[in-house]
Amino acid sequence: MTDIALHFEPPFARIVLNRPERRNAISRAMWRALPAIRTAIEAREDILVVLVEGAGGHFSAGADISEFDAAYRDGAAARDYGDAVQDGLQALIDLDRPTIAVLRGNAVGGGLGLAMACDLRFCAADAYLAVTPAKLGLVYGHAETRRLVELVGPSRAKDLLFTGRRIETEEALAVGLIDRRV
Repeated sequence: MTDIALHFEPPFARIVLNRPERRNAISRAMWRALPAIRTAIEAREDILVVLVEGAGGHFSAGADISEFDAAYRDGAAARDYGDAVQDGLQALIDLDRPTIAVLRGNAVGGGLGLAMACDLRFCAADAYLAVTPAKLGLVYGHAETRRLVELVGPSRAKDLLFTGRRIETEEALAVGLIDRRV
């Protein structure tokens, strides 16, 4: 299995983030793989629902910060990295089947952005979520910020964006960030 895998189990497709040793931190290559994964899913008539999940005990700790020196070394590299993230998110947003993020452990930063690109978010009761780029001196991407505002409203989105605070599933459900707590 690679760092991001696609399994077909009709009527489901499973997109699995498979870097449990790094809490499924999402690399540039994983972001870049999502458009091809979308194409493969849409080519199958027997797939009705797509589940997006993380291997091991976590959904995703977010973007792989070990790549940040290279990703932000200059303007061209930063644009390329940002394009990879936005293209990956857009592939999920545009997928022609319902998508469900299956959240366990942490769903943080870019990982939460990936979950928000899905149609629904089902969350384990002991999971936690956070929008953490501000803690790293970064700005959350356009697609992620727009989706966050759509889900929780502008005031709550600002709270989460500005503070980077951890949000437990009870609050996430109450404010509309997740759809089910299981």
